[in-house]
Amino acid sequence: MNVFDAGTYVAVVEQALCDSSGKRQRGSVRDLANALGCHPTFIAHVLRGSAHFSPEQTIHFCRWRSFDEPETDFFVDLVARDRAGDETARRVFQRRLDERLKTRDDMRQRWRVHDRLDLEQQSFYYESWAPMAVHMYCQTLGRHTAASIRAALGLDAEKVRQVLETLVIMGLLAERDGVYSCEVETIHTGAESPFLTRSHVNWRLKAALDLSARATLPGMHYTSVMTMAPAAAPAVREALLTALDRVRGVVGPSPPEGAYALGIDFYRLLPP
Repeated sequence: MNVFDAGTYVAVVEQALCDSSGKRQRGSVRDLANALGCHPTFIAHVLRGSAHFSPEQTIHFCRWRSFDEPETDFFVDLVARDRAGDETARRVFQRRLDERLKTRDDMRQRWRVHDRLDLEQQSFYYESWAPMAVHMYCQTLGRHTAASIRAALGLDAEKVRQVLETLVIMGLLAERDGVYSCEVETIHTGAESPFLTRSHVNWRLKAALDLSARATLPGMHYTSVMTMAPAAAPAVREALLTALDRVRGVVGPSPPEGAYALGIDFYRLLPP
């Protein structure tokens, strides 16, 4: 459950104890009790509404669930509202929750992608190879969770969480019950973008790191430094562009069963 969609904090706790099908996971109550430093029966009382988390237990729960700062702040206010002793206090915390949701909705509108990425969105999308890789991976067939994305791309859990959160806010991905799907397949970024060069560098560095980390790397890798007359260079460039057109013709109708990287460098060597 997305904590921002929860009606009560108990609903978040209940969801945290269940798998994606809604079934209570064996040992989950014990694990949560250990994280909160309490007896498992206390968790049962919380789920029934006869007890509440203390402020300290609230923070421990957020850490147990690996909530980021906005999620933690929202959950803390959710607990405070639900355990408030009178209506006046309850209204105060409800107002705080409403303000947090409004701020989040405003951010969604500012970051949502329509026709093309604006400069703020480009800055995030091209900051490293990870956002684009996660976006493309979620276009492939299959069920994509944070864990499966982490395993497929070799990223750490915190990075995957940050990227998924922002891509959902941007509207590039959608999340439902912890499963992510692609909402916008094609990104339009103008050739004048100051971030396109960064994207080229990101993927060249990624390929270099992968090559350095493995004795052999699947796929085809070609590097050559050649001499030719400057007048011949346009013909080479045209041949490469023709090859790319053929590649696009093959990729277009192909089902998205896997994610691949393609990088070609052809340019005249320049002095430093």
